[in-house]
Amino acid sequence: MSVKFGSRLVARAAALAMVGGAAVAAPIVAGSVAAAAVPQTVTVTVTFGYTGAAQEWVVPAGVTSATFELSGGHGQNTLTSGGNGGYARAVLPTTPSATVQVNVAGGGGNTFNGGGVANNCSGGNGGGASDVRIGGVALTDRVLVAGGGGGGTNSDSTGGAGGGTSGTSGSGIYGGGGGTQTEGGRTVFDYFPAATFGSGATLPIGYCGGAGGGGWYGGGSGLGTLGAGGGGSGHGPEGAVLTAGESVSSDSNGLVTITYEAPAPASCATCISGVAKDAVTGAPVAGVRVRALQGTVSKATVYTAADGSFTLPNLVAGQSYRVQFNDVNNVPARYPLVEYSPNASGVGASVTPGGALLDEQLTPYGAISGIVVNKANGQPLANVRVRALVGTTEKRTVTTGADGTFVLPQLLAGNYSVQAADAIGGNRAFQPQWYQGAFKAANATPVASGSTISFEISGYVTG
Repeated sequence: MSVKFGSRLVARAAALAMVGGAAVAAPIVAGSVAAAAVPQTVTVTVTFGYTGAAQEWVVPAGVTSATFELSGGHGQNTLTSGGNGGYARAVLPTTPSATVQVNVAGGGGNTFNGGGVANNCSGGNGGGASDVRIGGVALTDRVLVAGGGGGGTNSDSTGGAGGGTSGTSGSGIYGGGGGTQTEGGRTVFDYFPAATFGSGATLPIGYCGGAGGGGWYGGGSGLGTLGAGGGGSGHGPEGAVLTAGESVSSDSNGLVTITYEAPAPASCATCISGVAKDAVTGAPVAGVRVRALQGTVSKATVYTAADGSFTLPNLVAGQSYRVQFNDVNNVPARYPLVEYSPNASGVGASVTPGGALLDEQLTPYGAISGIVVNKANGQPLANVRVRALVGTTEKRTVTTGADGTFVLPQLLAGNYSVQAADAIGGNRAFQPQWYQGAFKAANATPVASGSTISFEISGYVTG
C-alpha cells in the first residue's frame, strides 16, 4: 500500500552534496516562505497493489466519504489473450475508525479473489475480481466490484472482458458466458462446475478450455481450443461507473485506489505544520526528526507521526526558520538529511509560522546490487571488493558473499562508477576493472543508483 498527499503548497526534498562520504546540506539562500492561509483539507490517495491476500484500510478521523477506483485482473494469456479486467469507480460513505476490507485481484495466472482455474490444459486461468467490503468481510458485504477477465486458449479464442454490469463472453463457439448481476456466466455443459456468486467457473480435470473470471458473479468456462472463458461482472451502488475491459492497472493484476479529503492540521500562528512522504512511493514517512532552525540553533524538534504529519510548536510569529528533516533514528538511515525546499531547485528556504501546510517529499537512498562472475566460466566470485565512486571519490565499498552477490547501500540518486577487484587478503587472481569490462575509470559504464547489474570480470593474463 502507498499513500500520496496533495496540498496547496508542494515542496521537494533539498539536494545534498557528498563530501568525503559525509552528507552536507545544500546552502541556504536569503528569503522566506511567507505566511499564507492554511488549507482546510488535504487530498490523500491510498493505493493498494496485488498481494494475494485481503488487505485493510482504516478510515481516518474526519473522513466520511471516499472515492474508490478498482481494476480487475487480466485473464491468463496462452496462445491467445485472456480478457482484460474491468473498471469500477464510486464515491462511498465511510465511517471514521471503521475498517474497510480491500481485495486486489490476481491476474495473468494468479486467481486470487474468484478467478477460475483451467487446470493447465490448453487454456488460461480466469483473472480475479477486485472489491471493497464495508461492514463485514463476506461476499455479500462487497459494495464495489471490478470483474476479472476470462482465460484465453491455445487456439484463436480470446477471453471475455471482465467488469461492467455484465462481463463479456469468451470467444469461440464453445466460449463461456459473462457473469451478470443475478447469475454466473453459462458453461458449455450443465455438468461442468458452474460460475457462482463471486467466482469464475473452473474446468473439470481432463477437460480443456479457458476458465471464467471472478466478479460479482463469475464468468463461465469454455471448452477446448475454441472455448475461452467469460468475464466476471462488476457491481456497485447507484451512480457507480462500471466498464468492461477497462482496467487501469499497469500489469495483469488488479489495482485499488482510495482518494479522500482529510482535515488539515489546525492553523497555529506560532507553528509550522506539514506532512513528510516518500518521493518515490508516495507513502507517509514516520519517525523522521523535524527541526526548526535559526542558524545552528534548534528552536523546536518533533518526529513525524505514523501518517507522516508533524507540527513544530511554540515558535515566534513573523520570524523565519529553516525546517530540517533527518532520519536519525534509523540505522541505516532511509533518507539523507535535507532542508525544506519549496521548488525543484533543491535550495533550502526559510519558513515563517502560521503559513501553508508543508508537503515535503523525501527522496530515499538507493542501492546498486548485483553479482560478480568470472567472465571465463560464468561462475560467481566470492570475496571480491566492489566499490561505487563519483569521480575519484569512493562512496561505498562492500565485499561479495559466497554466492557472488553484493549490495552497495545508501547511495544518493545519480550515476556511479563501479569497480571490482580481489579483496585485500584474497588470492589476487583478478585485476581491478570497471563495469562493464573497462580497465580505466574513464571508460567505465555509469550505473544509476537503484540498478541491479551482472558484473563479469577477467583474471590476470599469465604465461
